[in-house]
Amino acid sequence: MQLLVLDLDGTLAPYDAATAPANVETLKKAERAGVRICLCSGKPVFYLCAFMRQFGLQDPILIGENGAEIQFGYKLPPPYFYRMPYSERAEKSLRFFEAEIKKTLPEIWFQPNKTELSPFPKSAREFEIIDTIIANHRDKAQDIRILKYHDCFDFIPMNINKGAALRFLADKLGISTEEICCIGDSKNDFPMFEVAGKSYGIKLKIPHPKAVPVGSLEEALDIVLKNE
Repeated sequence: MQLLVLDLDGTLAPYDAATAPANVETLKKAERAGVRICLCSGKPVFYLCAFMRQFGLQDPILIGENGAEIQFGYKLPPPYFYRMPYSERAEKSLRFFEAEIKKTLPEIWFQPNKTELSPFPKSAREFEIIDTIIANHRDKAQDIRILKYHDCFDFIPMNINKGAALRFLADKLGISTEEICCIGDSKNDFPMFEVAGKSYGIKLKIPHPKAVPVGSLEEALDIVLKNE
C-alpha cells in the first residue's frame, strides 16, 4: 500500500466532532512507515486544511468536494492544487437548481463550494421541498448527479467523483490504483471503492461488493496496517 485514503464524516471523525487521538497517532505511525495519507471528503479543501493541520502529518493529500479539488499539504498557498474540469451543461444545471432552491428557500445555507452545490435543509419540510424541486425538473439535471444525505444534498458534475479523483491522483503520484487502500462509510465513497485495490466500508447501509465490511475505523486501520 502506497496511499491510504479516508473519508471524513462518519469515517475519520464522527459528524461534527473531533477525531479520536488514538487514530491520529495510528495515521502518524503509518506515515512514518512510508504510507501517504489522503483525506477525501465532500467538504471543501479549505475546510480540510483547517481540520488536518491539527494532525501533525508531514505530507497529507486533501481531496475536497467529492473529488472536485485536489491539494497537497495543508499550508497556504499549497505546493500543488488542481480543480477537476467539467462541462458547461453541468454548470448550467448547477446554477439552475441553485436559483430554484434559493427562490423557494431564501434562507437556506449552502456549503461554500467552488464546484458542487450543497444545500443544507433545516427540517423535514425543507428536505421535501428540495425533493419536489428535483422531481419537477429532472430534465434540467443535465450532466449532473444528485446525492441525498441525512443533512444535505450534493449536486455534482457527472464526471466528478472520488474514484475519478483517485485515478487522477494515482497518475500524478506515479502509482497503481492497486496500491491504494480506502476507507469510507457512505454512498459517495462507492466510486473510490471501485478504484482502490483494497476497500473497507464502515457500517454501510447498502453493502458494496468491493468493500470489506467493518464496524469501525479502528477495526479497518488494524486490518490495513497489520497487512502492511
